Amino acid sequence: MDNLLATPSQSCLRRDLALHLSTLPCDHDDEHQHGNIMAISGRTELDGSVTARSVRAYLINVAEMKKTGGPGQMWHECQEHDAAYDGTKLDKIENYLANESFPADRQAQIDEADAVLFIDEVWLEKRHRGQDRGLRAVSQLIEQFSGKGNMIVLLKAGPVLRCSSSNSGREAHSKVAKHWKRLGFSEWRDSDDAWLCLHAGERRLKYL
Repeated sequence: MDNLLATPSQSCLRRDLALHLSTLPCDHDDEHQHGNIMAISGRTELDGSVTARSVRAYLINVAEMKKTGGPGQMWHECQEHDAAYDGTKLDKIENYLANESFPADRQAQIDEADAVLFIDEVWLEKRHRGQDRGLRAVSQLIEQFSGKGNMIVLLKAGPVLRCSSSNSGREAHSKVAKHWKRLGFSEWRDSDDAWLCLHAGERRLKYL
């Protein structure tokens, strides 16, 4: 597999929080059908206590996909991965990046990306929340792969309930989005503001 998807080191330590990363093996016979997608699991260590899984992400090797299968390879591998692992929905990432109309500078970053890092889940036990630990864990995850080439990072802040008679859906979405924007994430398209995007080179470093 290309060096872009080399197994990350065991931990990434900053201050009082360490993020221990591991890659999740594929146990399907058709692994080669989505061989440029790597599932990543991360556990945080706080005060010597290692938590259960706190981060789940997927690293998509766009550069290798382009070399081996052309523009449609990302669609193909995301479809194959979703078929093998029910509930992952990586096809939504491909659909968003391929079919939205982005500002010229953002489109250039997408076109030149070597990898896409999708942050699927961030979870901390209630007693470990606060002090920006979720932001710091994600920042460390991004740092672990940011030297591998141009990388786009995506996460979903949650759907916006535009048709609701209550503002609770939008308020909840705005609160979550505002939290991640502190790390540098932003909406690259107003038409789909559930997605938050970040070029790894624009990450705000103070949360390391």
